[in-house]
Amino acid sequence: MHIAICDDNIVDRNRLEKLLNRESDTRIKTTGVLTIDAFGSMESLLKTPMLYDLFFLDRTTQAPLGGEAAAMLRAAGVVAPIVMCCSAIPYRNLEGTIPNLFFIDKPFVPGDLSGMVTIAYEQLQSRIPRLEFRSNDGTTHYILPDEWVYAFSGEYEMQIMLADGRTIAQQGNMPALESLVEDRCEFIVFDRKYLINRKHILEIRKKSILLDNGTELHASGFFSGLFTSRK
Repeated sequence: MHIAICDDNIVDRNRLEKLLNRESDTRIKTTGVLTIDAFGSMESLLKTPMLYDLFFLDRTTQAPLGGEAAAMLRAAGVVAPIVMCCSAIPYRNLEGTIPNLFFIDKPFVPGDLSGMVTIAYEQLQSRIPRLEFRSNDGTTHYILPDEWVYAFSGEYEMQIMLADGRTIAQQGNMPALESLVEDRCEFIVFDRKYLINRKHILEIRKKSILLDNGTELHASGFFSGLFTSRK
């Protein structure tokens, strides 16, 4: 499990890192090694936020401050628990404003830290992995499989259509497209150029498929009603 610390107080940051490394030693035979990364700036953390399964935040002197920093992680696609470390700023007034937000007090109590690690570990075991896409503009997108309606593969570019109406375009072809959803049995190939999430199929017609976003995909040739296996 990967844990990120982002605290603009270097003394507190180092203290928390040491305590979490001790926690890792006690859990090595149960939850496994905890990998701890400590950051002094949000800019550095936001380069790879999806790597982490638990966050500890306290930012009191450098922008973005604590609550804004937590909101930035959520906006980046993070769903893992975020723990606000309460000291100079009364972060508990954020309760209910940001999903999956927790609070602990400084100075740190090892038992409180252990409880936060347990919560994060339990969530990690039940979390549905997100699919990662890097669009042509360089933006990285993390989406749940159910958000994917269908994708179209051209010769050099593929486009993924999402349930909220967004389209993600990135370089690639059908083999690359299929590799994004390997081991996901709900995805099926239609007409050698579409990769469809079967959960979004409303109706299979004589020569087309109607999806629940209103899109009708037409077969370019004979369509038997069967789909191409990805295995």
